[in-house]
Amino acid sequence: YFGTTTRTTTMMSLEILAPIPLTGDWPAGQTMRLAAQLAEGLINEEQRILPGFMLKHVFHDDKCNPSKGSQIVLSEMSSGNTYIALGGGGCSKVCAQESAVASSIRLPFLSYECPADVDPQLSDTAAYPDLTRMGTVTTPVTDVIRKMGDEYGWKHIIIISGERGQYKALADERMQKFKDLGFTSEYKSAEEADWQSIQTVMSEIKESTKGKNRVVFFIGTERLFRKLICASITEGLQKGIAWVTEGTWRHEWWTKTDHSAPQHRQWLAEDASRSQLHQAFDEFKQSWDEYDTNVEVTRAALQKDYATAQKDALFSVEGSESYHDAHRTWHAVYRKILYDRGYYDIFFFDANGDLIYSVYKESDYATNFKATGNGPWKDSGLGNAFEAAMASPDKVHYIDWKPYGPSGGAPAAFFATGIKDKDGVLVGVYSIQLPPEFERSIEELQPQCELQIMAEAFEGAVNVAGLGRPTDEDLEKPLDCFKSHSAKSLSALIDDHLRTGYPAGNTANQVADPYYDIKSHAVDATCAIAKTVEHLYKTKGYSIQQIQKP
Repeated sequence: YFGTTTRTTTMMSLEILAPIPLTGDWPAGQTMRLAAQLAEGLINEEQRILPGFMLKHVFHDDKCNPSKGSQIVLSEMSSGNTYIALGGGGCSKVCAQESAVASSIRLPFLSYECPADVDPQLSDTAAYPDLTRMGTVTTPVTDVIRKMGDEYGWKHIIIISGERGQYKALADERMQKFKDLGFTSEYKSAEEADWQSIQTVMSEIKESTKGKNRVVFFIGTERLFRKLICASITEGLQKGIAWVTEGTWRHEWWTKTDHSAPQHRQWLAEDASRSQLHQAFDEFKQSWDEYDTNVEVTRAALQKDYATAQKDALFSVEGSESYHDAHRTWHAVYRKILYDRGYYDIFFFDANGDLIYSVYKESDYATNFKATGNGPWKDSGLGNAFEAAMASPDKVHYIDWKPYGPSGGAPAAFFATGIKDKDGVLVGVYSIQLPPEFERSIEELQPQCELQIMAEAFEGAVNVAGLGRPTDEDLEKPLDCFKSHSAKSLSALIDDHLRTGYPAGNTANQVADPYYDIKSHAVDATCAIAKTVEHLYKTKGYSIQQIQKP
């Protein structure tokens, strides 16, 4: 890999703008990113399709939010970037808005998923004439349900969705289809954040379906689905509910905790592996050490300067000390990360336990957290996080909620991991404080809903997803874009790198909870973009500049 990188860095980059849902309600973008990086790496290494050029995805997190996705595209294009295509895309409503933007600026758009065919109607070529997508529509779900209904004697289907304003159009369409097939149907909704309303929905179903088959068609997020399963347990519904869904989900999600905690783990692992964090930490550490030979003087002076009522809004302090230069350079960077991810605070500790930087700078700033030290907060949850990361720096550690003095005694929880220098020596700890509104997974809040018990309640569930698969006779044939691989061997390679990162050992893009059903979409899309550019450049005779700005 490193030899290939050295060879290709002198080549012209062909960049693909790729907003993807790395976070949000459906964070399948982590799977897409890994697969796309693998595909571009193989194409660049072979130098067969686009000799002299290097494909490169530029990823942004659209958070599965349509406004955010459009903002990314407009911002990147207004900055004068010369992308050859818009890729990425996973959430259908994001694709709908991005498609309109891309069309207006003549940017070809190939989505890596976006299977919706109802709300929005992405198959409507008049409404979305310039959208091409890898996602397969799931409208045949009604045919599947008809066949299962005939086999198991289903008469009535209850549709449950999340917030009505977001899901009602799809729910109404599905309900009408079910009625057309001869089922009776009803529609209920529940607010994801309202546990009582979720319990009420399941209690109502219990009373209205006694002695009958219980068939629930669910539309919404993984978090709400997990809560509904838990509510079926707390409200005393018997096992055997036929839970029916459509679309792609995390691998065996019903056996795992809510995806928000793995997201935070992934972010910390990514940050800890990046040169940005290492450079920022080095500058803060060096300037901390240079401030005064007496660390007590350093602590007191920096607390006086920075632990003020301005909190995170304080960017610059007067003074000739190099610490102030480091703060001016990096505070805006980590403050933005804090707001983008919804953290309460971000912390840098040196190996001595000194909190040499934080974004929010409460009374914990510039104090010592080493267990054997004299800091006032060493026995707090943050102190526990520091000690855990120092003891096992290659892991991301979670310290559960308990009152935290510097935050006014409010409950606080932390993630932490070690920081190592270029020689692999442990030099400090990187930690974050979760916001008070961070929602713990339902199995942590409801004792009756242990993961194993919920898995049993979910047994027999049915999911319908639109998937493409090579025919048996093509599974072992060489692929057009990846001559050294067949569909079968490339699929296995993707699985290996989802587990080990790309290149192997890169913890920044390892995917702990893959969305296996879409793992090949980004690979196929990267191939399609490369082959399209090849055709325009080699066969049609367009210059790269013309392709970049048609």
